Amino acid sequence: LVEDYVKPGQQVIDIGCGTGALCSELYDRGFHVTGLDSSTGMLEVARRKLNTDSINLMHESFLDGTSFEDNQFDISFASFVAHGMISEARRKLYAEMARITKHLVILYDYNERRSVFTDLIEGMEGGDYFNFIQNVRQELKESFGEVSIIDFGDRASVYIAKIQNK
Repeated sequence: LVEDYVKPGQQVIDIGCGTGALCSELYDRGFHVTGLDSSTGMLEVARRKLNTDSINLMHESFLDGTSFEDNQFDISFASFVAHGMISEARRKLYAEMARITKHLVILYDYNERRSVFTDLIEGMEGGDYFNFIQNVRQELKESFGEVSIIDFGDRASVYIAKIQNK
């Protein structure tokens, strides 16, 4: 599935790019990269770490809808973003990713086989982590239809949704 749609030279976006680590990896592999984050502090860290003007870093929140055109990106990524959001915000994230993406939406996040330590930390942060773990598969299926899930390590999975009818 992925190999058919992931090719260097494509336009990709990393939603919730944080320090820019994924942006850097994607750029090094030949993609045209946009990083999006709602935190100006994280974007400043990313700017210092990336040390390049070739990666477009933007300060926006997807919760209000982004300024991007429909189908502007070939692939959209979100790495360890969804688990910290309440269900309604996750659904907005998925909808916005579907709107701005031509081919694939790829989420990298926790799965149900997480550690007790992760449970403790995420519980203290007060997000919607436990609800995410219980409902991620169903939410993604409702938002995208068919979703492939690849376990990645002991505690995380890659969730891949092919955008339909585009």
